[in-house]
Amino acid sequence: MIVVSWSCEFDWGYTIEDCLPKYQFRRVDLSESDDTLAPGFNWRSAVFFEGNRRTLTKHYGVKFVVSVIGEGRQFDFLLLVLTIGASIGLFSFVSKTPSH
Repeated sequence: MIVVSWSCEFDWGYTIEDCLPKYQFRRVDLSESDDTLAPGFNWRSAVFFEGNRRTLTKHYGVKFVVSVIGEGRQFDFLLLVLTIGASIGLFSFVSKTPSH
């Protein structure tokens, strides 16, 4: 399994070295117990014919699982002002309760 992690900060003063990916590698074919008959990535398939006949084949191979995780951030003053304004407007709406 290959895990690629991106974590970038796009504010002023960032360098390209701050935005380089980090790689992690690990094997996913190993199990907790070592009682497997054939370790590694393999599977079997069968082709059935007339009667009770079949052809059973065992396949071997290499399987790569790639997982990419990323996050990019940049501070936006306009978005901050809009969020604060919407929060204040929501508080003024909630405080008005109908009288009984």
